[in-house]
Amino acid sequence: MCSDFRPGLTSGLRNSKDVEKQEWSKYVYTLPESQVPVYNVFVVGMTATGEIVLSAKQTSRPFYVFYYNPEKNTLQSVEIRGVGEHQEAFDSDRRVYAFVDYVVDSKFIT
Repeated sequence: MCSDFRPGLTSGLRNSKDVEKQEWSKYVYTLPESQVPVYNVFVVGMTATGEIVLSAKQTSRPFYVFYYNPEKNTLQSVEIRGVGEHQEAFDSDRRVYAFVDYVVDSKFIT
């Protein structure tokens, strides 16, 4: 899956139909600029229910993750607190790496 998402613009999502034949399906979506306050978002993955998960590429204050449901054409934003609170600690490299369905073993943390 590859994508080019820019808020307020019609954007495309390509999905591989047949890897061997290198055939791609193209889906076009429009993300409302008023609901996506960052300009540098990328696709992190998809949820089990088919929502496309988007995240900013760099820390920001506030920091949001977006869930876009293409079937219902709905966009939900979730604020993640603490990500952009101490930006100065990151120097010039403030990249964010986000993963869908990642679970930390709570036994490891304690």
